Amino acid sequence: MTWLVKSLLLKNFKIDVYGPPLSSRDKNFGTNLDLKNNNIHYFAQKWMIPAKKLNTYRFLIHAKNTLPAHYALLARNIGKRKYDAVLAFSDYIVGSPPIFKFIKCKKIYIVFEPKREYQEKTYWSTVDGFIKNKLWTKMTAFIHYADANNVKYADKIYTISNFASESLKNYYHINSQKIVWHYPGLPLNYFQHVNNDLSLSLPKVFFASIGSVNYLKGYDFLIKSLALTKYKKIPLYIVANGGKDVARIYKLAKRNNIKIHILSYVTEPILVTLLANSKLFLYSPRNEPLGLGLLEAIYLGANPLVVNEGGPGEISTLLDISHYPRNEHIFALAIEKHMSKGSKLNTDIKKLMKYYFNLDKYVKYLERLIFS
Repeated sequence: MTWLVKSLLLKNFKIDVYGPPLSSRDKNFGTNLDLKNNNIHYFAQKWMIPAKKLNTYRFLIHAKNTLPAHYALLARNIGKRKYDAVLAFSDYIVGSPPIFKFIKCKKIYIVFEPKREYQEKTYWSTVDGFIKNKLWTKMTAFIHYADANNVKYADKIYTISNFASESLKNYYHINSQKIVWHYPGLPLNYFQHVNNDLSLSLPKVFFASIGSVNYLKGYDFLIKSLALTKYKKIPLYIVANGGKDVARIYKLAKRNNIKIHILSYVTEPILVTLLANSKLFLYSPRNEPLGLGLLEAIYLGANPLVVNEGGPGEISTLLDISHYPRNEHIFALAIEKHMSKGSKLNTDIKKLMKYYFNLDKYVKYLERLIFS
């Protein structure tokens, strides 16, 4: 949300944001959203509570009854104001929010990926994981139906990559002209401060990766790939905003004799330092819609090795960086090749990034999307 809102503020749009209480968000959320700007007003919605605070029963009741009622009330309140457009982000619980049918101005649904548990495997290959997934998708089938129904009322569906666009077309089975995409504009010069004190405490050689610790981020693949190389003693630093599978990944790493460090909720200078000083940046998420962590690592000069899949695969082709299939033996050979021979990024890579992820282009695109 923050990058899109801040992009619109560059054009002096007046923006009202309806979201969860700020106390439930990351402590830097208000600053990142630039709430001190006179053109933005934040309206906290107490009923927007994190899904992790709900047990299974409350989650189902919340999704089936509470959320639709609150969204209908919010829509009535929004209808009293004269907005040019309403931009609604995907709801973590129900997908497309049940608000579009009640709003008369232009409605744009902003979504990066479909609810993937209804479309592909999103769990570990265990009997327990399989049973839980099957039970959960059956219990929440009404969410899948409501998601597909609510999205019909949006005028446009905006996403951030060609891969994400194709995923949404396959998921929603709707008019392809309704789904539009454009790479986000990134303030790339923001990624440049290095914490020198931290640099002193890091090993001379280490690998890095980024993303929450769960099945979809593919850390199991990285660990198994590293285990096939002669560089098993080089530690892997994972920068993560938490994740439900931290214990599982540590256990897997120990079983494969791989040393890992999982760092959660680090400051931006620490993140920048880790990425800038890593020997290789290893990235293997499963069908991620874009890969902002990959873009940041590239801009900071990290040497990336990427699984050619989803948005990161799209970026790798776009920027001409090393990418390989999801095969542990092939990826292990790639790691050894890049470690022994060294690797250098395309000298024009920052120019390519500034061309494809240009902030001014992006703001102009959003303006056309809203007013056309």
